[in-house]
Amino acid sequence: MKKIIALIGLTLSVSTNAATVSFQGYTLDTDTNIVTDGFMEWLQWDVTVGMSINAALAAYSPAGWRLAANTEMANLLNAFDLGYTFGSDENTGYGGGTAITTEASPLTEHDVQFITLFGVTYVPPPTHPSANDLQISSWAGFGTDADNDGMYNVARVTDDFTVYPNYYPYPGYATIQADAFGRSGDYWDNASGVALVRIPAVPLPAAAWLFGSALLGLVATARRRQAA
Repeated sequence: MKKIIALIGLTLSVSTNAATVSFQGYTLDTDTNIVTDGFMEWLQWDVTVGMSINAALAAYSPAGWRLAANTEMANLLNAFDLGYTFGSDENTGYGGGTAITTEASPLTEHDVQFITLFGVTYVPPPTHPSANDLQISSWAGFGTDADNDGMYNVARVTDDFTVYPNYYPYPGYATIQADAFGRSGDYWDNASGVALVRIPAVPLPAAAWLFGSALLGLVATARRRQAA
């Protein structure tokens, strides 16, 4: 947790816009809780902690949000170079506990960068025996359910932490759980959120320009036909 807080503070302090955090081509707007790469928007996972997939869709789909597809999640995790190449087969698990090694600076730890952007969904209570090095994670349900089995996948990105009671270090890890080990649409817990995505809306000035250009083109065509 200390690394996450320090990384956010440092990033905000050097940013030209105090409301944004950027890593690996993705930018978080801390005012809207939206992460974007310029083509796709992701709602921060910690916003939907404690919600089932069905509940999150009911709450956010009116604003254009939908559940992230398997291909979109694989592309997202692969963009952060987490030590494993993720695939998009919903029935296959990907990743593992040895995929990410502990590094010297949190600025170079891609798992910490990911958690900074998408939010902490799980952290043990401060009374945990390993309170000085807790397991900090971003977890979210997602998936396409192309096989219609009613089950969805879960993505997990976790920073390195100390394991109690032996107090040995465990490397960070990133995984995608196969849907057989994932969750139903009604499942919820207090340790994970829901991965929601949407296409950014076209800014009004640009939309107005496109409409105006099209209208002028129609007028010009009509005039040419009349002249002929």
